[in-house]
Amino acid sequence: AVLITQIPFCADGVRLMPNELLRSGLISCKNRNEPREYCHDKVVLSVGDGTVTYQGQELRYFEETVWMQLVHLASAQPVGTIVKFGTREFLRAIEAPLTGAYYKRLGDTLNRLTATKLSVTSNRLRSTVSFSMLPYSYRVESFDEDGEEITTKTEWQVELAPELVKLFSGEGYSRIQWHQRLALKNPVAIWLMGFLASHQTPHPLSISSIKEICRLKGDEPSVRRTVKRAAEALIEVGFLSEAEITKDK
Repeated sequence: AVLITQIPFCADGVRLMPNELLRSGLISCKNRNEPREYCHDKVVLSVGDGTVTYQGQELRYFEETVWMQLVHLASAQPVGTIVKFGTREFLRAIEAPLTGAYYKRLGDTLNRLTATKLSVTSNRLRSTVSFSMLPYSYRVESFDEDGEEITTKTEWQVELAPELVKLFSGEGYSRIQWHQRLALKNPVAIWLMGFLASHQTPHPLSISSIKEICRLKGDEPSVRRTVKRAAEALIEVGFLSEAEITKDK
C-alpha cells in the first residue's frame, strides 16, 4: 500500500474539501449576529452515508473559508509540518478587508478552530477519522520602537492534523473554484455550492432537507424563497447555468 502523507496539491484558483463535510451541516447558515451554540459531540445532519460528529463552538462560513485556505497552504508540504503565513497576505488570499476588525476576526477564528474535535465516518474511509481542525496555532507579534504592536506585521504558525490526509484519499474530495466561492456571501448558496460540487451529476434535494441541514427558520414558502435566492446567487457567480425549484414530493 502507498502511504500518503500529503494533501493533494492543486492550482491556486482551486480549493479542496472532503465530500463528507460538504454534504453535512457542519457549518451553520445562521446570521453572524446570532449567538453561537456550543456543540458537545453533536452529530450534524448529513446527506449520504457519511456521519460527522463535532465538538466546539458553532462554526460559520468565515471559519470554513479560513480552514479551506489553511488546507491549501498545508498541501505544499507533508501534513504535520508547521505552516507559516502573515496575517495581511492571508486576508488578501481570502479577499477579506485589511482592517483591524478583520485582523482580530482572523485571530479569533484560528483560536476557535483550535478548540475543536471533528470525527468523520463513511463507507469509503472504512473507519472513523477524528482530529482537531487546527491542533496548533501560534501568533508571532511584531513591535515598534515604543513597544506598540504592529498588527499589520503579525504572523502565524499553524499545524494541521496528520489524520486529515485520510479525508483527501482517493476521489473522496471536491475541487471548489475559489473565485466563485469567495464571491458568494449568501450562506445557503455557499452550502449548496459545496453540496452540488460533491456530486458528478446534479443531485435533487428537497426543500425540507435543505431547511434541516442549513438550520433555516420559517415556513415552507419562506424557506423556498431563501433557496431561490441562493440558486440565483450561484447562477450570478457562474457556478450554475440554470436551476429549477419544484414542489417537494
